[in-house]
Amino acid sequence: MLKDLEGLRELLSLGGKDKKKSEDIDSEVNINIRFSNSSNRNTKSKDDALSILSKEILGAKDRENQQNDRQYQSYQNGIYSIQQVAHGTIHKTPKNVYTPLDKYSDPLSNVPSVNPDLQRVLFSPGVHYASDPRTKKPNIENRIRNIPNLNQFRFDKLPKFCPPSLDPKLLEIAHQFNSSNDVKDKRLQRQQGKIKYFSSTSSMTAILGQFHKLLSHDRKIQLPQFSRFYPEKTSLSGIFKFPVSTVIVPKGGGLFAMTADRALDTEITLSWLGNLLELLLTTDQKEFNKYLLGYEEEPETKPNAFHYAKMGGFLMRSQLDARHPDLPGTGVFDLKTRAVTSIRFDVDHTEFNPTFYNIIRTRGTFESFERELFETIKIVMFKFGMQARIGNMDGIFIAFHNIKNLLGFQYLPLSEIDNIFFGASLDEQPTYITDRKVSGREIIKNIGSHWQDKREVLSSYMANHEFEASMEIWEKLLNTVEKDTKGKPYKLTLKYCTQTERWESWKTID
Repeated sequence: MLKDLEGLRELLSLGGKDKKKSEDIDSEVNINIRFSNSSNRNTKSKDDALSILSKEILGAKDRENQQNDRQYQSYQNGIYSIQQVAHGTIHKTPKNVYTPLDKYSDPLSNVPSVNPDLQRVLFSPGVHYASDPRTKKPNIENRIRNIPNLNQFRFDKLPKFCPPSLDPKLLEIAHQFNSSNDVKDKRLQRQQGKIKYFSSTSSMTAILGQFHKLLSHDRKIQLPQFSRFYPEKTSLSGIFKFPVSTVIVPKGGGLFAMTADRALDTEITLSWLGNLLELLLTTDQKEFNKYLLGYEEEPETKPNAFHYAKMGGFLMRSQLDARHPDLPGTGVFDLKTRAVTSIRFDVDHTEFNPTFYNIIRTRGTFESFERELFETIKIVMFKFGMQARIGNMDGIFIAFHNIKNLLGFQYLPLSEIDNIFFGASLDEQPTYITDRKVSGREIIKNIGSHWQDKREVLSSYMANHEFEASMEIWEKLLNTVEKDTKGKPYKLTLKYCTQTERWESWKTID
């Protein structure tokens, strides 16, 4: 309508230079004020025509609003509402407690360690430059800092990724556990039941992200450690607003495999580069050179090491990237390679035109570790944390790069990641105890010895609690759908949205 109004103004500005133009003007006016009576159609006044057209536009808008109100009322009354298929209460019981299956997992001795030059990153908090930005003096050997060209690498020599639906070992472990007479397995079967679904961390984290938005009511992310260039709180990236899908395939014997739907996945170059860099960071120069074109000696075939865990009716597989015996727990941590912002925001261009974007400062809006960490937190850090949690890992090791060079490194323990997503500011007044005038500090005064330790302990507790609740809801949902599909394969698509967002999305589609 507004475009029509602008077009009418342009036509009327022509005046009445000849008869043909005058007829064109009348014709245009008649089209735009087709709801008006015949006495208005022959008007010659510009002001009258514009006045009539404005009234008709407002009238049409009012009628549209009234129609939307009637549709929304029908929607509210249940005509367009989503059908409730199940309901219940989530309880913390032994049924939904995370339990490692060490008996079926690969030995930790099979997990590689990172290059000796990088091991100091694990025990020194903060960021570590690959080279000093002022003097350009390298802090690590050049063969690690300089990334080989993808065209020079023999990707066919790397172990192939096996989706859960095609993994024979996952299916074998599920059958072995369900039929096991081992005392520990029997006790676990009584507490949690037998295995019904199996999957991998990469196929589960996207859906767990949707459950996080649901259970946390899309809570803001806390960023107290960031400088004044960034807000104290922010939201997850818009990518979390998109639906996520997983394909559930029956495998016989009452078992189902869950594999993420990757039909729309992109970033092929960055995915390949991630595999290359993981090998670069965990092998010596002689072994790594065997994967380059032109090298006569064949590389030693080393299968990936995996960790398996059970939670309720789920069997979960996690790939183990690296390990250091001095780290807490199993000492295992996840390796993550992260391209700088300029590349991720323009992948198609930088695939053929390498960027000169670099990291030259710790804090700041651009070319800083702070900016890269900020973007990582908004987009993928929650998934990184879930992968570490499912794999019973201590944390994640992040290597930042610009495709040509490694730029820097940072190690984040899982407790620090939990604090980002679950550590509400202790100085804020919790809404559920406002009447009692109790601060957040008093709630956790008996946990740990220092207020920062207390907050991280509470954050990890809440993260574990949400993980357990998410897995229980997910299992109940799958059981409900499985009754309707009667053992046939299907695709499950999930998307978190508020009631208002659901109405807006239905109105757009309708």
